[in-house]
Amino acid sequence: MTLPKWMWNGAVDGFIEAARLRSIPSLGLDPDEFRIETLERGSRERPGLVTMRQLAGPPLTRANYEPLQVAEAEVRSTRYLSDGDLEATQMKLARVQRSAEKGTAAGLIAPGLAFHQLQTMLADPTMSAETVETVADDIRECRLASTDERVFPTSGVFLVRRNPALLHRSKIPAVLLRIARDGKLQQADLEDIKTANADGEVVFAASDGLGDGFAHLDSYLMPLLGALSPYVWAFSATRLSGTIIYTLGTAVAGTAGEAVEPLQLLPSREALTATSLPNLSVNASAAAMTWWARRLDKTLSVISDPALFSDADGRYVPAHHQHALLSLDQVFRRTGSIQRSHRDGDARRVMMFTVLDTLERLTDRRLVELCTHSFASRTLDQVRKDMNSEAQEIFLPAAERAVRALEQVQDGFYLRRQTGAASIDFNLADGSTESFTPEQAAAEYIRVLRNATHGHGSNREDAVPRTDALLTHHDGTIHHDLPLLAYLYLLELLTRPDLLRQVLFSSSRV
Repeated sequence: MTLPKWMWNGAVDGFIEAARLRSIPSLGLDPDEFRIETLERGSRERPGLVTMRQLAGPPLTRANYEPLQVAEAEVRSTRYLSDGDLEATQMKLARVQRSAEKGTAAGLIAPGLAFHQLQTMLADPTMSAETVETVADDIRECRLASTDERVFPTSGVFLVRRNPALLHRSKIPAVLLRIARDGKLQQADLEDIKTANADGEVVFAASDGLGDGFAHLDSYLMPLLGALSPYVWAFSATRLSGTIIYTLGTAVAGTAGEAVEPLQLLPSREALTATSLPNLSVNASAAAMTWWARRLDKTLSVISDPALFSDADGRYVPAHHQHALLSLDQVFRRTGSIQRSHRDGDARRVMMFTVLDTLERLTDRRLVELCTHSFASRTLDQVRKDMNSEAQEIFLPAAERAVRALEQVQDGFYLRRQTGAASIDFNLADGSTESFTPEQAAAEYIRVLRNATHGHGSNREDAVPRTDALLTHHDGTIHHDLPLLAYLYLLELLTRPDLLRQVLFSSSRV
């Protein structure tokens, strides 16, 4: 890897250390060339790029908010807001509080939680621990008006932090990609970037808006928070010191039965059947938080390892690294979008296709394989074995629904059902006959629907008979939960950092 001498104010070794990388002494390297590996490579210790601390809630016997106080001190921020924004923010907080009071009176839970979320985000750094403790107490003491019974007696609080090293690693491709296209930087002329920096611009901004999840881990926590969709079991509040996650200890409905916003009056394909309310044991939330944080830590260690993105000569290829970073962020973010879009079946399906297409690049598995019921069932079994029974309560219901929905795609082959045929048969252009089992036909049919995002019908002569036959044999009914296949394979990705490492190292497609 070639790193310019002016990087990190002339202290390149300091950058390597800050990124938790190691420079391996090697003969024959130029002064600005480095042979790099991550500190965690070959270590039995966790990478430490993503850490999680429980502050309150089961199984803790007493709350401890000191880790949050330490985190705020490390950030060294004395004010979260500028003077100019303070008045406007206080007005917004007051407005949200009034909305929360009205919502509580109407029996709505979301406005009150939104107020607690904003309270946490805007708390002064010196008072953040006290604010979080107050919010946690308010949630735990929330009671039913009819019985005075506590609604969230086993609620909890967690602090998730991103090590600065992860952000440093993720910026390496952007820095080197700009240098490759900026003749002045290649000559160590820094005037342009100094001017841009003084104007408040991001200097190394290559595709920043496409893969900004490393900044606050929001995209990487989204599928965690949405794991029980259409129910909600936790919500987050982002601060400079980390992300506060409040777990409710139970699942609450994430959607209202009727329209509460004007946009919901527009026609859409919603679920035709209700989703069963999941029951959570006392320690399920803590188990799920622990599982996700540890698996995410390993996954992000892999994707941020520069050594995986080299050419045949062992030289770092920043474009390949950037592609992988953007692809992984896209998988997490769009899986979260599927979970949030419970009312819009069409949007969910399109997002599923984009996630599965992206996973092809990250796992080297074809879409037809991912959409084969037996393969999905085996994947679910493997994911189940990777987590304890308490974590399964939160992570597996949606994955199980996805596998059932995939099996139900086979029921849509109405011609087979009505004629009593054992397989789906059709004639090819050369006059021969091709035959699919229901499982094979279902996987191929989903591929036809994926291809139809560009318009129905195939533009490949050899694929026309198959495409037309599948569209003729199937009635087009797709279960609302099928898009959760994306979530199932995201869980598998978290359990298989070895697979991700192998594909990234051996593939030039990413």
